Amino acid sequence: MEIIKGIINIEQLPVITEKFESISAKAKEDVNKALSLPATEENKQAIKKVRTALRKDFDMYEGARKAVNKEIEDRLKPFNDAYSMFISGVYKPADAELKTRLDGIDSELLERKISPLKEYFSEKATAEEVDFIKWEDMHFKFTLSKTDASCKKEIDSRIENIVNDMKVADTFGDKANEIKFEYMKNLNISESIRTVTEGYKALEKLKETTPEPEPIQGETKAVIDEPLAPPETIEEEKKYRCNFTVNTTRLKLKKLKEFMLKEGIEYAK
Repeated sequence: MEIIKGIINIEQLPVITEKFESISAKAKEDVNKALSLPATEENKQAIKKVRTALRKDFDMYEGARKAVNKEIEDRLKPFNDAYSMFISGVYKPADAELKTRLDGIDSELLERKISPLKEYFSEKATAEEVDFIKWEDMHFKFTLSKTDASCKKEIDSRIENIVNDMKVADTFGDKANEIKFEYMKNLNISESIRTVTEGYKALEKLKETTPEPEPIQGETKAVIDEPLAPPETIEEEKKYRCNFTVNTTRLKLKKLKEFMLKEGIEYAK
């Protein structure tokens, strides 16, 4: 881009002279000499000395380069400050404000465009019996340049996919409702099927590895579908007669009588 004559003029450029080529030739000679030394213990000090000298020279040149750059930057600072204040400080805020206003207009126009599309989406979802889906969950990327017809076609396609996913869930029999429940949360049929089937697998594995609980002491374990055993027949005990003479105190005779009465022992008075 050309300099604008009469508005921005260069009255004097900094004149910088250098002798880089001659310095570089000497530097390469020193470097090659250093690199030619074998990396042995005997040469360690020599290599270290050469490296120190090379770094000293480089640091000197690097310092000079930075000093030149600073001198140029200092000379350019008044120009850059003036440009920021009078030019970019005027144009850039105006451009940002105008962009904000244009974005606001486009946002309003886009909302007018999307509002009837939301109604179309709601009616279509209800008609296809998938009204659990929300407009926000679809993440449509509609723009002002996109025609209403193409937008509706995209809506139809997305709803059709959801209907087909629900039909896939129906093929899983007694697990269908659980898969649909998961699908309503994530709108991912593969993930929903995996979640439910893995849940069933984990439950079956738990049943296989869990031992049947032992009955609590003092309780009788119930037996299902088994006939009750008939009550055992108590065989009548055979009676015997025995005569004996007791020689004891009156008190103990009284206790003996009470015992025989308690146990149902017949005796002759």
